[in-house]
Order: sequence, then structure tokens, then C-alpha cells
Amino acid sequence: MILLLGNCQLQRMSYILRNNGIDSNYLANTDRIDSSFNADYVMSVAEKADVVISQPILNDNNPLYIDYLSKICKEIVYLPYVFVDGIFSLSSLDIGSPNILGSKYLEKYLDGDIGNIFNEFLIGNIDFCNEERLSFSIQELFRREKLSDSIPIADVISDNYRKRKLMISHNHPEKWLMDILCARLFDRLGWNYIPYEKCSHRLRVDYMFTPGEAVLSPYDADKLGVNFPSDDQWWGIGHRLINRIWDNRLI
Repeated sequence: MILLLGNCQLQRMSYILRNNGIDSNYLANTDRIDSSFNADYVMSVAEKADVVISQPILNDNNPLYIDYLSKICKEIVYLPYVFVDGIFSLSSLDIGSPNILGSKYLEKYLDGDIGNIFNEFLIGNIDFCNEERLSFSIQELFRREKLSDSIPIADVISDNYRKRKLMISHNHPEKWLMDILCARLFDRLGWNYIPYEKCSHRLRVDYMFTPGEAVLSPYDADKLGVNFPSDDQWWGIGHRLINRIWDNRLI
């Protein structure tokens, strides 16, 4: 039995395994993803699995801490949690969520008028520190990959973030990046892999994450010097996220 253990990225990868003729089971690694999450049950399933594919947890207070999990598994391969901050000025953790990356850069405006925030956002006067955020998240991804001997992906992000769109939100990879991550995993395990470009339209659907709510404005694109266009919907998405930040400012 093959067990995939992690967040939505591993859940989607379980579909891709299935399309490559590999049966697997998926379990969430936190109650934030699955309200019925039970760490003891997860560990018992992992112990019985022939292969565990897991995102590494580096917090030793967590019952699924990498050292605990590694000791009980027959074979385990770690995949990084692909989290890339800074490409998007604002990005919601979930659709409708009050937790919005980049919201701290609006804090100094929240004692004023919301109309002023909209105007400053529209004309590009708000500094969202894109470069600093992106650099930190890439270096953090490199660090976590090294600590856990994960399948690498930080190198691809570092080398390509200016060349093409890699993420559709801060934690949802674009199909090209997901394809590379899958290919590297299959190669590590010695499995045959059907690349995205050779998949039928039906199978390609399994690479598609929901877009979430993420702002890639022309100002973000300019600050990062990317060679692909900003999102035509940046203003509408940004307006919606700013409204949510404003509504939650006193909570």
C-alpha cells in the first residue's frame, strides 16, 4: 500500500499516481485540512504502508514530526510543501478566508479611509515588498528541502520565477511546476511517469488546482521583473481582498 500524507498538493498528486496506474491512499496531515484528522490513526496507517510519500513536518512538538515518522515507515520519500510568497501582493489562504498574505503591508492605512487604500492600491503606491518576501520563501524552501532530504523543487522556482508563471496562488503550483515535481518523485521511486504534455485532456484535469484568490498586479510584475503578463483581474481580486482585510481589522 502506498500512502500520501500532506495537504492539498499531496491529495492532487494521489490523482496523478492513479492516472499512472499506481494505487494509493491519501490522508491529511492536519485538522485544518480534515476535521476528522487523528495523528495516532495516521501513524498506524503509515507504519503498515509499503511506501509513504509525505510532506515533512519539522516541528518536534507535532506528533507527525519527521523523525518520528521516518522511524516507523518501511520506506518514506519526502516532498516539500510548495509555498511561495511574494509573487502575489495579496493572496488568500483559502477562498473567503480572513487570513491573507500581504495584509500586514496595509496596516498603516487601516486607521484611515478605505477609499484611500483602494486609490493607493490602484496607482501602485503600496509597497508589498515582493522581492524580500519571494527571496525569503525560496531560501526557506531550500533550507527545508535540505533538512528533510526532500525531492527538490526550490531550484526550479529560483531559476524560473521570472521566466514563467509557476504558481496560481502562494500554495497552489501551476501545472508546469507540478509536472516537474511529479516527474522527480517518480524518478526517485523508479516508476514510469506520463508527463503532462502526453496526458489526455481528461487526465490533465488532475493537475489543476483551484485558482484561489491571489493578486498578480502590473506593479507586482514590474517589481519582480517577470517576463509574463500580470493578471487582468488583479484589481477586482485585490478590491475584494482589501474589503475583507478592512472588515476584519477590528477582530
